[in-house]
Amino acid sequence: GVYRPVFLTILGALLYLREGWLVGNAGLGGALLVICAAYVITGTTALSVSSIATNLRLRAGGAFAIISAALGLEAGGAIGVPLFLAQSIGAVMYLYAFTEAWGYYFPTHLPGLVVGIAFVGVGAITLTSASLASRAQSIMFAVVLCAITSAFAGWSDAIIQRPLILGRFAEGSLLDCFALFFPAATGIMVGVGMSGSLETPSKSIPWGTMAAWGTTFVIYTLAAVWYATVVPREELLTNNLAMADHAMFGPMVLIGLLSSTLTAALSSLIAAPRLLQAMARNGVVPGSSWLQKETELGEPRNATFATLAVCAIG
Repeated sequence: GVYRPVFLTILGALLYLREGWLVGNAGLGGALLVICAAYVITGTTALSVSSIATNLRLRAGGAFAIISAALGLEAGGAIGVPLFLAQSIGAVMYLYAFTEAWGYYFPTHLPGLVVGIAFVGVGAITLTSASLASRAQSIMFAVVLCAITSAFAGWSDAIIQRPLILGRFAEGSLLDCFALFFPAATGIMVGVGMSGSLETPSKSIPWGTMAAWGTTFVIYTLAAVWYATVVPREELLTNNLAMADHAMFGPMVLIGLLSSTLTAALSSLIAAPRLLQAMARNGVVPGSSWLQKETELGEPRNATFATLAVCAIG
């Protein structure tokens, strides 16, 4: 309920398409510094969320519920509204990452058509039910694990490169590198947003969030070492598909990239409506009486329509 969506949201397109550039531009030491800085920030947030989750009887609404209980509805809404918009528009970014990856497979396909079809598919799953989304995540989770394993297995027959400890920052400063990577580490709030659908949120949120935070940190760190020792230095800045090209089985990495981007979009579009519905139940947002309605199965259908509308505009 928490671990899988957080894991899949954090391990998105940046692992496959951008971390190689990060290592090539900042060097292995610079890349590890950026990764550690990002994870220290999100780790302290995850610890705070976990601490509060074990001391409160959490309601639906994730971060909004936590902040409202601690600081009041005004503070909860002040954080909840931009968080809802960020999750809804964040799904747009994941869909465009999927479109970019699809373009490597099928360069003649129109990007606008590809992103539109991807949006309709993810939106249909989101509208159907959270349980269907969870089953889809199970399949994609297995695919992503296979993709990561295939990539790291590329060490077995690679010509080991001597890593550059500190890069020349030819294409961006250390701050630029941090700005590019930091969004990768922020997916921890997706699991918190599922608080209303969990049987024991006070246990699932801290364990799931911290476990996903820790395992993804290890994977990103290992990936930085992998890029620095397997991929030639000049290729890191020019080849977005370096991970697929140097993996044991490249097509598996590309399939993992497609799966992870779609799953990240799906996770965001599942969490955002639940946040919006929780705010509506407390009268924090306009149209609260309509937005708080749900189906017989407890799905926030109207809030989901509103979320998909924001995503579609994006």
